Amino acid sequence: MFKRIYLLVIFIFSLSVVFAQSETNFPKQKFSFAFDGGLSIGFTDYQEQNYGPVFRGGLQYFLYPATKNRIGLGFQFSYQQIKGEDQRTTIFSLDGLREISPTFSTSIISPGLFSEYSYLFTERFFAYVRLGFTYNVFNPKNNKGEDAWAYDQGIYDKDFFTISPELGFKFRVDNNLDLSAGLNYSLAVTDYLDDIATSTKNDSYVNILFGLSYSFIQQEDEKPKTIYEGIKPKHEEIITIPEVDEQQKVIIEQPDEKIAKDILPIEILTEPKDEKDNVIPPVRINEILLPGDETFQDGSASFEQGVYSELDRIVELINIDPDSRWRIEGHMDSQGVVTTIKKLSQERARAVHDYFVSKGIQASRLRVYGLADNFPIANNNTAEGRRTNRRTMIIREK
Repeated sequence: MFKRIYLLVIFIFSLSVVFAQSETNFPKQKFSFAFDGGLSIGFTDYQEQNYGPVFRGGLQYFLYPATKNRIGLGFQFSYQQIKGEDQRTTIFSLDGLREISPTFSTSIISPGLFSEYSYLFTERFFAYVRLGFTYNVFNPKNNKGEDAWAYDQGIYDKDFFTISPELGFKFRVDNNLDLSAGLNYSLAVTDYLDDIATSTKNDSYVNILFGLSYSFIQQEDEKPKTIYEGIKPKHEEIITIPEVDEQQKVIIEQPDEKIAKDILPIEILTEPKDEKDNVIPPVRINEILLPGDETFQDGSASFEQGVYSELDRIVELINIDPDSRWRIEGHMDSQGVVTTIKKLSQERARAVHDYFVSKGIQASRLRVYGLADNFPIANNNTAEGRRTNRRTMIIREK
């Protein structure tokens, strides 16, 4: 029965990998602590097999934590019991005619290493395949709770190594916490788990596991010191100054190689050189970029304290042409749950909109869009790329 279940799980997993389409990536998890518990059942020479408890804890390190396919390496430690009962009083074994206990209970302590491959199906659901290599120490007991006869006589080794394949599924509660369910099969290399060896085959056992894991998220790189990173032009930004017949093209040099090539870190407005001249010259800007990490507090739509002066300068710029129309786009990176990303991008764009309206800009001149992570301008697999993608764009429509 268990072999059929195991083959069915393999078949379902294979189909899921082929047909599943994931809209998000794994969160940037680096280390994970896990605890599992469940039931263990053995395949031994006893006539009937009973369920026993199994507990497992482990630590895992993820090699590729920010893609749809993830590989992890880890250490695990487990304790379990397999149990059985038999109405026979004697049995012919490899050690001769043996009297057997009506019941047995074998405890197994198993430290070991494992590798794990995970595939992300949806924003919260993913499956994994694990291959464990464990060192096992076991101790069979009879119905009186005493060491079984062959174990007490030292007829066989009391430890063995085994390879344990495992299949399972996990549900992501949030970026740190996952719930799991898995099926583990241990290919034992001894026939004495029940203290009896026959000429048929070695003993083995299956574990049905349910658990949870807590992961630590890798910290992002430090934020750049500049608050305002400027304009994102298509090629060269054109600034039109009244009373000048010819448009002047302003070409900006790139001061920092770390900033994405299509983002030019310039200031829209500069202080007038003439102290008497307090008039800001009219300009025409088509796109304004507000970097998310410097504009908003982490994971929220609340402004950082130092950004209000920059927002006021943008208000002055928009008000130069009272007939202009603007769209405010909220963009995020691909880390996290899709619905959360979408909501936060909308809230951030709305926060900018509400601030502009509070400063006198008519709401009819502004449109708000929460675009989640659908329009990246940098690589989401790097910390710098994700920081670049977290942005709010203010784009002139008319």
